[in-house]
Amino acid sequence: MQTLAQYPGAFAPPVARYPASSDAWSGTVEDSPRSDSRLRRLQAAREMLRARYFESITMHDLAAAACMSLHHFMRSYTAQFGHSAHEELVSLRIGLAEHLLTTTRLQVRQIAAAVGFESRTTLFRHFIRHHQRSPEQFRGEQARLDRILRCNASPSLLLRRSAEPVAVA
Repeated sequence: MQTLAQYPGAFAPPVARYPASSDAWSGTVEDSPRSDSRLRRLQAAREMLRARYFESITMHDLAAAACMSLHHFMRSYTAQFGHSAHEELVSLRIGLAEHLLTTTRLQVRQIAAAVGFESRTTLFRHFIRHHQRSPEQFRGEQARLDRILRCNASPSLLLRRSAEPVAVA
């Protein structure tokens, strides 16, 4: 019968991943070099999201950019940035839709397509969730505020019909 003594070094302790010098990493798991790599990959996906949010981009595309599985990407993104990639995507698209609603006369369905939503209904659903009003109502209110501000009207005219003050930026 053979013994372990015949194979010196066969069961040696594993080599440390990080050097034991004074400048070696000494943080927590979240601060590890592996975590730095994950952060860089998540930031690359976030940059892609911010550069292409008005295109037909999917969470699978972003996960691939981060070199992660979809579920790992979604968990990691939320943990790192405090909100999901989908929430950020919708927020960016809604911001662009707001801009187009106030600066152009495009129809809502054209705006929906321009900002990357699949349909007018999708834009409506997300817009109402963010603003508690439809895109048409938002456009009307913004036009009304714009007319009032152009006339140098007094702030008392900025009251809505329900007598709630409207914030003026």
